[in-house]
Amino acid sequence: MENSSPSEIKLKTYRWVRPCTIVWLVLIALTLSTLAVGKFELIDVMGGRPLVAFLLITTFIKGVMISDYFMGLKFVRRRWRIIPLIYLIIVCSLIWIAYNQN
Repeated sequence: MENSSPSEIKLKTYRWVRPCTIVWLVLIALTLSTLAVGKFELIDVMGGRPLVAFLLITTFIKGVMISDYFMGLKFVRRRWRIIPLIYLIIVCSLIWIAYNQN
């Protein structure tokens, strides 16, 4: 290493915002968006199918982010990451099918 003081080394390796903090903020934003859909009754105003699709996609994204970052599955073998992914796909698909039944 060159002649650098310990404070310079600390500045080079310090990150202001950790990835889990960013993920947490995104999860809060997605949760607030789904809260707004329910609170302002946007399903009645804008029609059901597009907003249900939005809610299911939001749920899927949140589930993937939680399994990757908070359950620690981001850097494990693929077969362990696929289990919650398949679960989310099945549940979201069944909800979509049940909602679109006439």
